[in-house]
Amino acid sequence: MQHQRGQYHQEEQDPAVELENFLKSRDLKDLHDKDIFHPKGYGKRLAKNLNIGAVQLRRIYQEFKNLRDIAKKRDIEAVAPRLYMLYALVEYQAQRGIINDRFKELIHKILDNIEKHISKNKETAKENLNRAYELMMSIVAYSKKERGG
Repeated sequence: MQHQRGQYHQEEQDPAVELENFLKSRDLKDLHDKDIFHPKGYGKRLAKNLNIGAVQLRRIYQEFKNLRDIAKKRDIEAVAPRLYMLYALVEYQAQRGIINDRFKELIHKILDNIEKHISKNKETAKENLNRAYELMMSIVAYSKKERGG
C-alpha cells in the first residue's frame, strides 16, 4: 500500500509490519509528520501494540537522540560505530526477554534504513536518522498516555 502525503492507515493492521513493509521500498525521510505524530499514526499505534517497558523504551529513544546529536555536531559517518552498537544492544535486550522480538525486528529495520545511506548519500542518512528519532519520540510520548503517565 502506497503512502500518500500524511496518510496513515487503519488501526486493525499491525503497525510494525506496516512500517517494515513501507521501509522495504521507501526511506524514513518519506514519512510525514502526520504519519508519525497523529493519534492514528505510527507513534500511537506502535506504543499501543508493542509490549515494551517504559525504561527500555526510554533507553532506546535516548540512543536515537544521541545518534542524532552526534550527526548534528559531526559528519553522519561519525554515528556509524554507535549505530552498530545499537544493533547489538537491541539484540541483547531481546535475548534477555527485556524487549520482544517484534520490537527488535522493527528497530533493526529502522537502523538498516539509516545505515544503507551512510556512505552513499549522507543527507538521506541524516534525514532518515532524524525521522527515526522523531518516531521514537512519538512512541515514548504516546506510551506515557497508554500507561496512564
